[in-house]
Parts: sequence; C-alpha cells; structure tokens
Amino acid sequence: MSGALLALVLAGALWPVQAPPAGGGGAVGGGGRGAGAYERSLELVRRALEARPDEPALLYVLAEVHFRQGRFTQAIPAYQEVLRRDPSHLDAMMGVAQSHHNLEDYESAAREYAKVIARGSSQQAAQARRFTAEIHFARARYREAVELLRASIERGDRTADIAFLLGKSLDAEARAQRAAGKVPEAEKLEAEAASALEEAGRLDPKHAQCRYVLSGIYRRQGKQDLALREMQAFRSLRQDAPGVEASEVARSEATFEARTALRLSRALFAAKDAAGAQGSVQHALRLDASFTEARAFEAWINFQTGKLDEAARIYEAILEREPGHAEALWNLGKLQLRSGRVEAAAPLFLRAAEGRPAFADGWELLFKLAREHGVYAERAEEFAGRALRARPSAANYASLAMVLYANGKEADCRRVVTEGLRRYPGDPDLTEAQAALEQGGRAKE
Repeated sequence: MSGALLALVLAGALWPVQAPPAGGGGAVGGGGRGAGAYERSLELVRRALEARPDEPALLYVLAEVHFRQGRFTQAIPAYQEVLRRDPSHLDAMMGVAQSHHNLEDYESAAREYAKVIARGSSQQAAQARRFTAEIHFARARYREAVELLRASIERGDRTADIAFLLGKSLDAEARAQRAAGKVPEAEKLEAEAASALEEAGRLDPKHAQCRYVLSGIYRRQGKQDLALREMQAFRSLRQDAPGVEASEVARSEATFEARTALRLSRALFAAKDAAGAQGSVQHALRLDASFTEARAFEAWINFQTGKLDEAARIYEAILEREPGHAEALWNLGKLQLRSGRVEAAAPLFLRAAEGRPAFADGWELLFKLAREHGVYAERAEEFAGRALRARPSAANYASLAMVLYANGKEADCRRVVTEGLRRYPGDPDLTEAQAALEQGGRAKE
C-alpha cells in the first residue's frame, strides 16, 4: 500500500462506537421495565466489578443501568462515584446533569451542564449547550435559549435538533413580541425562525415537528399555501411513524439486559480485555439476535483485533438487512481502503455520509479521495462544501477555497477565505490563499 493511501486509511476515525452519554439523544431515561431485566443487568455489572472494582468504565455502566431504568436518584451517586475516580469523565458529568434534568431540578441540571460546557468543544459540550437551551425554553427564557443556540451553531454544532430548537425558540420569542405589539421585531424573528426550521428539515427529512412549527409561522405571515404544504408534510411524517405495539414493549424488556451486556462489552474492550468484551457482546446477541448495534460492535472487535475477514463478513451481513447502516458502510469502506481498493471503498463512504449529513469525517475523506485519487473528482467542490457545513474548521475553509479557486470561482473563493479568516485570524493556509488571490488580482491589472 502506498504511503498516501495508508494516510487515507488512518485519516478519519473508525465509526464512533463508544456508548452514548446517558439518555442518548435527549435528557430522558428509561423506566417502566420489569425488575427482572434491571436486576439481571445489575448482576452482570457487579460480577465484572468483582475483578475490576475501581474501573471507571465499569462503574459508568452501573450508573447507566440505574439511569436507563429511570432511577435517577440512584444514578446520581453512581455517576459521582465514577467522577471520584476520574474527575475528567465527561459522560459521567453529563449523566449527573441529565439525571437532575429528568428530576426537574433545573437549577442543579444547569449548574452541572455548565461544568461540561466549560470543558470545551466536545460532543458532550454540544449536548450540554442544547439541554441548557431546553431548560431556558421550558422557563420561557427564549432570548437566552436563542443566544446559546446561535453560539452553539457558530462553534459547529449543526444538527437537526439544534436547528429545530433554535427555530422553536425564535418562534416563541416572535410570538411574545407580537403580543407586545412589536410587529417589526416579530417579523424579523419569524424570518430567522423559518430559516432555522428549514435547515432542521434539510438535516433530517423525517423531522416532523419542524414542519408543524413552520406551518404556524407561515399561517401568521398569511402564506396559506406554504402553511398548508408544511402541515401536510407534518401529517404525512406522523402517519409514517411506527406505533408501539405490545410485542415491542415485551422486546424492550429483553433488550434492556442486552444493552447492558453491550455497554459492558465496550467497557471491557476499553480496559483491554478483548476476550471479556467478546463474551459480553455474544451474551447480548444471545438475548437479542436481531440487535444490530451489538452485531456491529462484534464486527468492530474483530476489526480491532486483526480478524478482518470476519469483521467484513459481519458488516456485509448487517448491510444485507439494513442497506443504509452508516457504521457498517463506513467501517467496511475502511476495510476496503486498507486493502487498497479505493474504487470499492468510495461508494461505501458516500452512502455512509449521505445517511448522516452531519458526519464531517465522511465528507472530509471523500474530498481527499476526490482530490488525491480522482474518485468522484467532479464532486470535490460539493464534498468540500458539505465538510465545511458539518465542521467549520480552518482546514475545511481552506479546502473549499482551494477547490473553488481551481474551478475558476475566484469570487466565491474570496468570500470563503474572508469568512474563514474572520473565524480563524492568522490561519497560515487561509492567509496564504488570501495572498494568492491578491497577487492574482494585481497580475490582472
């Protein structure tokens, strides 16, 4: 394999496989499951802790079991036990904050979220900003929510949930301004709200709530045709959403223990116990053979331990059942790239990125393949632009500027360079691009 191709294999991480922060996508936990699955899950973790009593990753899994069962008062001291051993454990900080949030102790939740936010531009910090904005919204502090969300987007937190919450907060503030007789201010806020909600719909075409709020904005603006269009889209999306049947409730009982086994597997693998991790993930699959997340982690263990053919076989099996499974697409692409099969890897990366438009690593790697190997070369500008939207870093500003300049779009290149330098003053690549543009401009005079 060439040195350049090896660099591409190493560029961009494997698909993220770490356990999500407590509560997953929102400040909510489980609950209502039978004591059996909960008690068996506790026993699984306690057995693992007998061998590693001070392992923060295992203590974190124990805290998660309480959280997912909805026992937030037990979860808080369990997360705090993790933090006693590892004060920098961001997921445990988030667990404390979200547990307070679920208990509607908003003062404590906001205080704990602030600790996470202070740690910098991590995924957890982005979630903490979002949840803090939700607290502001719940308290009718719409301006504070808007300011925090704008700052979050400026930092690169461009997700459908962030865009929706911004649009919803702007709309609420607009309605408050209308009620106070401040119509011009309300109209300006409504325009920004509509833009944010449209962005949420673009990032997640199945986001029903953004359509509902948009419909209300258009109705107040007298745009009845647009209001009707959005309401029809909302109803269509709601009809397409699957209901919860009794069989699914029963399955969730089995899945609770399976999820504990999966998270235990992740913790054991992080502790360099590959055999224990493999045993735990196999336990998860015995409990729920259709548990795709566990199957994908089984493949990842094989990938990391050098069993590449077995990893590829599992990823291919996942894609037979779920052709759009982004993690399987991404990591199978990495396996293909590792074998030097760039042409076979690129379509897999493209499908993974298109399935997760906010996944910056995907667009960045596709841009590298287009520029350095000519795969999808005609789409290099598109890939650079989508990488920049997903992660507005100095490097991505420079990449887009470079391809725009190469495509003869000097005005667009100048705009991107100017915006990039505004955000990253003195960046060497952007400064060099600005100098090249100025030199080119003088040469034409």
